[in-house]
Amino acid sequence: MNNPKPHGVQRMLVRAVIGLLASTLVALAHHSLNAEFDRTRETQYRATVTSFEWGNPHATFHAKVQLDGGTTTVWIFELPAPSGLHRYGWTPETLRANDSIVVSAFPARDGSAKASAHSVVLGNGQTLEVDHPFAKAPER
Repeated sequence: MNNPKPHGVQRMLVRAVIGLLASTLVALAHHSLNAEFDRTRETQYRATVTSFEWGNPHATFHAKVQLDGGTTTVWIFELPAPSGLHRYGWTPETLRANDSIVVSAFPARDGSAKASAHSVVLGNGQTLEVDHPFAKAPER
């Protein structure tokens, strides 16, 4: 004699599996700052903004950076999510194309033209910080 599971238990099991899969995908999509960026090499970059993307999971901006030797390279600077930036006074209009800025950031470990920004000094001298975990506690 078959004893089928009640529909409520089946639905609960399906929801649990879907929830587990969804949380796994979110965890895989998010990266570790420690794995990607070098917290021991905070660097300042004089740059000219080319674009600013205000979106989740991270806001980013692209900027032309003049390196030693005169070479100019477009870098990607990663920021926290817009909700965190908003608490520090950032808006979608904070950075505009052609703005001259100075960025304090932690460069990518792989040597690519990418960094995780800690603060930005705007052309008018205003400094905008971000809630960056590397700036809070030294590596132990």
